[in-house]
Amino acid sequence: MDTKVKRIVSTNPEVEFVGNLFHCGDTLHLAHLKTTSYAQHVALNDLYDAVRDHADTIAELVQGYKGIQNYSIPSSRAEEPVAYLKEFRQMVISRQAMFNYAPDIQNKLQDLIGDITKGLYKLENLK
Repeated sequence: MDTKVKRIVSTNPEVEFVGNLFHCGDTLHLAHLKTTSYAQHVALNDLYDAVRDHADTIAELVQGYKGIQNYSIPSSRAEEPVAYLKEFRQMVISRQAMFNYAPDIQNKLQDLIGDITKGLYKLENLK
């Protein structure tokens, strides 16, 4: 798979994952600023707000379990949002089991997946 989802090198998979969540918000924000489609502009605005909110909450929940963490966010650039989000959603789905110790984090991940899927619907169908 030609990956657009950034990978952070970390010995802590939760730290890497949270950094990727924040990176996604930044990537979507840049795509939001670049688009010439009003429907896409609005959908991406909703998505980057939602992803950033989820990232912040998940970071705080991780810290509630594991203490203060040293998060980092890789630099971002605008990506084609539909392909990027499909890959990102799959990454989130594949990493849910990492949080088997924390049902509250898994619930938040389900909400994130739902917001991404709703955003994909808007990006693919509303012009």
